[in-house]
Amino acid sequence: MLTCGMCSKPRVLMIGPTPPAVGGMVSVMQTLVTSPLRHTVHLSVLSANPSWFRKWGPVGSLLRHSSLLFTLLWRVLRTRADIVHIHASSFFTFYRHLLDLAFLRLLRRRVLLHLHGGYFDDFYRRATGPGRLLIRAGLRKAHAVVVLSEPWRHWIGTVVPTANVHVIPNAVHMPELDPPRTYAPRPTCRFLYLGTLSEHKGLFDLLTATAKLRDDELPFEVILAGPWGSPGDGSRFTDALCRHGLNDVVRHAGIADGDERVRLLRQADVFILPSHREAMPVAILEAMSFALPVIATDVGAVVEAVPHMQAGLILSPHSPDRLAAAMRTLITDPDLRNTLGSQARRRAARHYNDNLQADAVLALYQSLLPPARAPALALDR
Repeated sequence: MLTCGMCSKPRVLMIGPTPPAVGGMVSVMQTLVTSPLRHTVHLSVLSANPSWFRKWGPVGSLLRHSSLLFTLLWRVLRTRADIVHIHASSFFTFYRHLLDLAFLRLLRRRVLLHLHGGYFDDFYRRATGPGRLLIRAGLRKAHAVVVLSEPWRHWIGTVVPTANVHVIPNAVHMPELDPPRTYAPRPTCRFLYLGTLSEHKGLFDLLTATAKLRDDELPFEVILAGPWGSPGDGSRFTDALCRHGLNDVVRHAGIADGDERVRLLRQADVFILPSHREAMPVAILEAMSFALPVIATDVGAVVEAVPHMQAGLILSPHSPDRLAAAMRTLITDPDLRNTLGSQARRRAARHYNDNLQADAVLALYQSLLPPARAPALALDR
């Protein structure tokens, strides 16, 4: 509730993907809209999920984006939004949001661009000269840009020194663990991978590492949950399982969400995500909140969340041998699993809980509003 008596709440329209879509951006959106933030601002959501227009190819894409722009403008006027909070990633969707930004500025709305994913620098490097001009203009014209880590703030500062960039890490709701997780000796160590099943997430590095461990006859299994990055990834996965003889130790659990996702996290012993590129994976923070030790790669902001030997084991990407060694270490040392898992949960609670994220977002909203529309607000927890 407001702490300023009769002051009216700021009105915020948040744009981005929503369930049944899956992925890190969806998780961030859901965390924010279910956080204490919803009690302190008038928060409404506009879903930007893909639609049936996609099956019509380029014409369908044009119709879809025209429809989304019309819907956005209508919702802004109907809700009288003070701030439009756009969750954006790279490539074509970013260019589309630049059109949103242009119209919103004409309507004198404050616009916050919240950047996700680990490929924005690559997106910029690949862009043509006019494309780079558009990207820089968007970052400059947004009233605020949110990134997930300090390295990303530094990178944007070198490209657009005048951009108003803020670091707000991803966050998760801390689950109750009753009883607290402990690692009593049991026959099999269960590794859990949550995320898109694709090359850039390190899926095939994981299968190569698993094959090395399989030859050592160690007691473990690998559970994979998530959508395929492409039909080709599914075919490569099946071929790799057969080639390495991994059908008895690797299982694809489908697209796990909601209660099934929680069940997999509660039943796992170790979380593993050997990505080649990332920003700040929500799945890693979720695993930490469930007191799981993490095996991950030194990409993006991962090492900020998971310092090596403090919440998990960190290795270089594209390193199946080192990945196998890290897996072997945690298979054979349940005491280390327990120690790292406990430290991971404490780090998640201290640095990545949803209340901290909501506080930071609320403070940013207040900074974007004129004094008459920015009363002193506090979250009602």
